[in-house]
Amino acid sequence: MATLASGVYSPKQNVVVTHWPKPDANGDGEQMWDGEDEIRDRNENPVRSYNPPEGFVAVDSRDGSGTTVGKTYCRRENGNGPIKRTPTGEAVNIYHGETLLEYPDGTIRKLKTDKERKQFLDGHALAE
Repeated sequence: MATLASGVYSPKQNVVVTHWPKPDANGDGEQMWDGEDEIRDRNENPVRSYNPPEGFVAVDSRDGSGTTVGKTYCRRENGNGPIKRTPTGEAVNIYHGETLLEYPDGTIRKLKTDKERKQFLDGHALAE
């Protein structure tokens, strides 16, 4: 057995981070609409969504009665397999403006605010 020395240890845990920006004038996806009116930013530029992150696909989201209520963007296993799930059975999904953290044990965490993202960055460095 190896001897454990005193010192400061970093976790040997890689976190997969996926960020999907909120729609803005620089978006590469569809034009955003509010009913019949196109949405514009403060500078009167049309607001566009960003295409979903690589590996995520649109899946119909349903309420308790089975009625489709929108789209959820879920990660697929190996790019085109079944929807990836956490150990508790939750689909691994993301929405505009969220940052998804995927841990080696299969658990996930979502960062929804700039403050949460800053706190994460303060404790983590991007692996080269």
